[in-house]
Amino acid sequence: MTNLWQDVRYGCRMLLKNPGFTLVAVISLALGIGANTTVFTGAKGLLLTPLPGVERADELVMMHEVLTGAGGRDISNSYPNYADFRDRNEVFSDLAAYSLSTFSLSGGSDGRPQRVWGQLVSGNFFDTLGVGARLGRTFSPEEDRTEGTHPVAVISDRLWRGSFGANPDIIGKEMLLNNRAFRVIGVAPPNFAGAYVGLSLDVWVPMAMQPLMSADGNRLTRRGHQWLQVVGRLKPGVSIEQARANVGSIARGLGQQYPRTNEGHGVSLYTILRDPDGAQPILLPVFTILLVVAGIVLLIACANVANLLLARASARRKEFGIRAALGASRTRMLRQLLTESIVLALVGGALGFLITFWTADAFQSLIPSMGFPVDLNTGVDARVFGFALLASFVTAVVFGLVPAWQASKPDVVLTLKDETGSIAGGKHQARLRSSLVVAQIALSLVLLVAAGLLVRSLQKAQSIDPGFNPDNVLLASFDLFPNGYDEARGGQFYPQLVERVAALPGIVSVTVADKPPLSLFNRSDQGVGIEGYTPRADEEINLEYGTTGPDYFKTLQISMLRGRDFTRADDERAARVCIISEATARRYFGDADPIGKRITDGGETPLQIVGVARDINPANANEPARPYLYLPLYQNYNPEMTLIVRATGDPLNALGGVRSEVHALDPNLPIFNEKTLVEHTGVSLFAQRMAVKLLSVFGVLALLLAAIGLYGVIAYSVAQRTHEIGIRIALGAQTRDVLRMILRQGMLLVGIGIGVGLLVAFAATRFLASLLYGVSATDAVTFAAVTALLAGIAFLACYIPARRATKVDPMVALRYE
Repeated sequence: MTNLWQDVRYGCRMLLKNPGFTLVAVISLALGIGANTTVFTGAKGLLLTPLPGVERADELVMMHEVLTGAGGRDISNSYPNYADFRDRNEVFSDLAAYSLSTFSLSGGSDGRPQRVWGQLVSGNFFDTLGVGARLGRTFSPEEDRTEGTHPVAVISDRLWRGSFGANPDIIGKEMLLNNRAFRVIGVAPPNFAGAYVGLSLDVWVPMAMQPLMSADGNRLTRRGHQWLQVVGRLKPGVSIEQARANVGSIARGLGQQYPRTNEGHGVSLYTILRDPDGAQPILLPVFTILLVVAGIVLLIACANVANLLLARASARRKEFGIRAALGASRTRMLRQLLTESIVLALVGGALGFLITFWTADAFQSLIPSMGFPVDLNTGVDARVFGFALLASFVTAVVFGLVPAWQASKPDVVLTLKDETGSIAGGKHQARLRSSLVVAQIALSLVLLVAAGLLVRSLQKAQSIDPGFNPDNVLLASFDLFPNGYDEARGGQFYPQLVERVAALPGIVSVTVADKPPLSLFNRSDQGVGIEGYTPRADEEINLEYGTTGPDYFKTLQISMLRGRDFTRADDERAARVCIISEATARRYFGDADPIGKRITDGGETPLQIVGVARDINPANANEPARPYLYLPLYQNYNPEMTLIVRATGDPLNALGGVRSEVHALDPNLPIFNEKTLVEHTGVSLFAQRMAVKLLSVFGVLALLLAAIGLYGVIAYSVAQRTHEIGIRIALGAQTRDVLRMILRQGMLLVGIGIGVGLLVAFAATRFLASLLYGVSATDAVTFAAVTALLAGIAFLACYIPARRATKVDPMVALRYE
């Protein structure tokens, strides 16, 4: 321990004696380790703590029913099936059920109605997860036995603080959920957010209240209605294979007992890390790519520091030769040099860890408002600190081992004879230093080319005509069911609201739709039959469809190619009608006129086509427009709709008036997803935008590290060649000669690095082809621009120390050593 402490103190003194070298090395390591630690803060929520606040999450197993006759496709569970699995299994200590739901909340401290996300849960939900209450209690078995008899709720700590002012007397108070009085019996712990990975929920209601809280009646008695997620905690000593065998036998028994609803149903079990119902399936691939990219950045940082250490080791050859001559073993010198590397890495890691406090929320800020309560759990905690510490030690070994190995075997005789302090540490060492610079330049170019291709692709995608005009349009969503509306009341609410909003000043047109254009979620498909079209033997006709009100096409300025728009007269008393998209007409009618033709959709009477609308281009510009079917709202009631308002100017100026008119009709109706249509359509490209932003950041970071590394190596080289440069100037060398000599040394390495990088980029960017629109994976403009940028930055990194070399005073240089 004494020797270790001596090594640490000596290493610190040596680093402080060379502040320039130390500063460059620490900054390089801080940026590399900071980038990786930042990515880790996002990944840990998906991998290490998928359900924060849950006790022993590794013992939890998700259970899904499987359609064995459909390629093993997972489906949700029905409540009667869940009850049978819960009561008959021998492998779970507890088996709980839950379902994602939205509620209309009134009774908060601000008095405004709001839409909150929560879960309908079985009575044993909190016990299964091992979650207690911060205040009050969780549900008792009695509160989940009799349908509709126990209107109680547990709320999140966030909702308690935000909507109820952290009222310590909240337990026993009433709030309105879906216009029904619910008594608050508990507040969940601050770190608990529900049972969906990546989502943060606020309200939990007993499953027995479902018939009163859902638009489609009592699901608790429908064995064929799959709508639940099920999670269980394995008994001690039970493996997941044993659990599969046990619940599989139960599933086979249910198939024999209830063949109409359960025949061909199996069961799949998997750990919480494979939960397909949260944000994990969407975000995990993104973080996997980011971890790889961040790892490349760290490699560039390591190459930086390794190169600096090699150059510094050459300058310390005399020191190590003297130590070897005095009897120091190679192991002793190797330990000393590795200690110095570890000290460097720890300082860089500490700074990188501090950077993470600033960047930890970067990923959360990149996710746009999508109507879902996405929470990546990116807080900086002990695990993040542990990761930064581990990364520091691993990095120290990666960048420190080779330089330490090289420096710890000096040729004592030759070293003691060397009086010049030359940096000439041998051809092998020089080649190694050059190779590290080449690798840095090459890796930086690959990352920058990838970012450049995505930037150009995004620009191309944003420039295409979407098929509608998103400018000056406001969106505001609402859900009538939680406020007790039936179809009759809802059918009266829509025209009243549209009429009142249309009368506001500055409003051009108003309509409603169940999903605005380019919505990422809630897509619906309908199997149909089309008059005059005979499908192939293996062909199924499925049309994506949406429900719209009158003036939908007028408000969004979607061209009607044939026929007419929906009107208020297209109600339940009129003949059933529909409008099809251009792609639908082209696919199923060819050159024939589809107006007047009929589409069967399983209803009592077929739909008559009254119009053909221009296609709306999909968010993924590489995909063709999908066939689409528009249905009139007043023949197809939907309680959850979005108001679409076209204004003369900034649509957000109309938001206050829209809110007033909605609350004039129903003061307890929450309005949500209030945004412009431009913001909404931007969400459709959020994955591309996120990739562009993150790859651009990492690419620029890699470029900065490469520039720092190149500058550091050239600057250190200039410092070690001071004597040589002084002699050259004393013998008549001109400023331009010295400048050219130093620049040639650096730019030769840059040129080789760019050449290698271009070859790698030509091969690697082909994997981006599926993400690119309107841009080739080998786009010459991108490759040329990135090459020019990289060459320019590299030239500047070489020029600064080269310029300093021209200012060497020959008299001072000749007195060197």
